[in-house]
Amino acid sequence: MFLLDTLEVKFSGIVGHLYSLEVISAAEKDEIRAETTSFRANEKLLSFLSRKSSERWQLFLDALDQCGHGHVRNILNNQPGLSSTGWPQK
Repeated sequence: MFLLDTLEVKFSGIVGHLYSLEVISAAEKDEIRAETTSFRANEKLLSFLSRKSSERWQLFLDALDQCGHGHVRNILNNQPGLSSTGWPQK
């Protein structure tokens, strides 16, 4: 719930950044941007990221820093339930 409530993917530039890094596809980028609320856009991005490799998750974490969400990354790095790479444990 933290990421859903905290991220601002519609306004931070992170979607374009993740696309430029090939973390998300053009179709995924368009679907995220088509969402009418920030919450739904966050939800869509996290849904796509949940199906990606741990390397893609690491690129997402790096993108948080680069797009003004370093505080979010810091909190994620200290959350129980995440592996040492920051990838959610299943």
